[in-house]
Amino acid sequence: MSDKITRIMKEHQKIAEKYIDDLKKADTKAGYISAMNSCADSIKKQYPDLESISDEFNTLMVTNQASEEIKNASMTAGACFGIRSVEIYPRMAPHMGDEDFRAAQMNLDGVLNANPLFGGQMGDDKALNEVSHTFASAMNSMAEKLHLETAEADTSAIGEIETIMTEFDSLAKRFAAAVEKADTSRKFVTAVDGFVNAVNKMIPRMKELSEPMKVLMAQKLLPEKIKEISGSIGQTLGKDLTEILKDKRELMAEPKVKKAVSKLGSMLESIPF
Repeated sequence: MSDKITRIMKEHQKIAEKYIDDLKKADTKAGYISAMNSCADSIKKQYPDLESISDEFNTLMVTNQASEEIKNASMTAGACFGIRSVEIYPRMAPHMGDEDFRAAQMNLDGVLNANPLFGGQMGDDKALNEVSHTFASAMNSMAEKLHLETAEADTSAIGEIETIMTEFDSLAKRFAAAVEKADTSRKFVTAVDGFVNAVNKMIPRMKELSEPMKVLMAQKLLPEKIKEISGSIGQTLGKDLTEILKDKRELMAEPKVKKAVSKLGSMLESIPF
């Protein structure tokens, strides 16, 4: 049985490593989607084999009797579906708000979570993936809304819109700077919580201005100044923050940071602009 476990685990490791290789080679949305779908299909095909070794594999791992080959295969697969895939997230960030991309990602997450061998064990990795995805998706979603949903008939609202967006732009820049300086989970969480709390106080005003802003945009009456501010916000919370987060992957894997970033994602999704 041990030989069977070794063989199946090495096959699983190959699937995981191929997934990472495919992600690294991809440079388009279609390429990333293909990598995720291919990986999901391969794992599902392996379900019967994984199920057949599940009990003995878990016993060997729990009792620390598994061979080094089995342990290494397990650890490598877990890393590929966890931190190694998260490391590639900044490159995929521009596509994370896309419906087809989301569908492929959710499909793979579901396959990993239902894995008969690693289902429960993969929970932490899935949570890490979801944090990173929620963060990048929220950034893209908000930046897109800021660019597309802005302009109207009630021109008296223009001054207030410019004021609140200027305030938001300033908050976003200070937030990005604080995240860049954060070298501990406490500092990272403090930066996130401060930004979330400040923006939450602005949301009631944003809701009041949401409809006038949409109409202004639709009628192409939005001043260039507001468009420039919108672009600045999108740049700060999109490309700039993505670059900053490339060096914060270890911090983002910590429980307190995961919780704070999830709260950030929820807040950004609730912004009415």
